[in-house]
Amino acid sequence: EYPELIEDPAKQAAFLTILEKLHRYMVALPTYDQVIRRGGASGIDAVNEPEFGQGVDFQSLEAFVARYLALIKRIDPATRVTVGSRTPEDAKRWEPYVDFTTLHYYDHMGPLTPARSKRALGLTKPVVVTEFNPRDQNGTSVIRDRLDAIRRVIGANGAFPWALDYEGPGQDMLRLEGDAAEQHRPHTYQELSQRV
Repeated sequence: EYPELIEDPAKQAAFLTILEKLHRYMVALPTYDQVIRRGGASGIDAVNEPEFGQGVDFQSLEAFVARYLALIKRIDPATRVTVGSRTPEDAKRWEPYVDFTTLHYYDHMGPLTPARSKRALGLTKPVVVTEFNPRDQNGTSVIRDRLDAIRRVIGANGAFPWALDYEGPGQDMLRLEGDAAEQHRPHTYQELSQRV
């Protein structure tokens, strides 16, 4: 949404400086130690679905994500990092940079088949499905069946549903669209850069 933060070297450096200050602040918090280091949290999903980066070529995006993950590891080498991959196929792109692999799976992506398994995709690190829809099209909970399929077919080590009140593609409650998004984004970016 802001390709200049990735493609413009000066703006990227400024953005990474803001992110570095934010991570240094987080690492200093007692809750960071309790949750991330000693609390059993898997790690930090540093970038969610970077494949949706608009107006940015993949090489530039990959270089930025690699720099950002290295920055986190430099601040705290014990922090495990990952990237929330949009699909099982996208997960392979990020594996060289992460400590464990995360991916998303929704019904509209097609059936879970052995071709989308950890083994078929050549994934060598632990895999966690960090987004999947827990209900079928009728609204019936299918969490147990989905977890079983994710474990059996993908070979994942764990999984989390996106939202228990998921109503279908495009219905996630955290997405801002249209005017609301345009009004909110600049304010959030400006506030973040002033606070950190």
